[in-house]
Amino acid sequence: MDKRNYLIAGLLVAVIFMGIGFAALTAQLTITGTATIDSTWDVKITEITQKTLSGATQDKEPTHTTNSATFSVKFTKPGDYAEYDIKVTNNGTLNAKLKNITISPEDVTNAQSGIKYTVSGVTEETTTLDSNQTNTVTVKAEWVGTDTSMPEETTKQVTITLDYEQY
Repeated sequence: MDKRNYLIAGLLVAVIFMGIGFAALTAQLTITGTATIDSTWDVKITEITQKTLSGATQDKEPTHTTNSATFSVKFTKPGDYAEYDIKVTNNGTLNAKLKNITISPEDVTNAQSGIKYTVSGVTEETTTLDSNQTNTVTVKAEWVGTDTSMPEETTKQVTITLDYEQY
C-alpha cells in the first residue's frame, strides 16, 4: 500500500472515532414545568343598609345577593328621599378598580321632575378596592323637591351596575 491509501484509511478511522466521540458526548435534554395561578377574584356586595329616610317610608326590607342590591321606598311629597349604603367587598387576592358605573334608565340621574336616583361614594376609573377592603356606595332615591304637580310616572325602577376590573 502506498502512503496515500494509509492516509485515506487513517482519515476514515479518525472520522469514525470523531463520530463515536460526538455521539457519546451529546445528550438530548427535556425540560418540563408546571405553572399555577393561585390568585382569586371575589368582588361582591356584602351588605345593604338603610342610611337615611327623610319623609320616605321603606316599602320592603332591603336585600342583596353577591351581585345585586334591592330596596323599595314610597314617597308622599316632593323633597322626600331615602339613602342606602351598599358595601362592596373584595374577598379575593387581586386588587380591583371601578372601571364603570352604569345607571339605567339614564334619565333617572338628571330628572327634573318625579323620581331621581344618584350614586355617590365611588368614582369611575378612580376608586380602587384592594384585597380584603370594602367600598361603600351610597344610592339616593328622591322625589324631586321642585315638583308642583303630580308626575306622570309615580314608580321608577333603576339598575345600577358597578363594573370592577383587575387593578
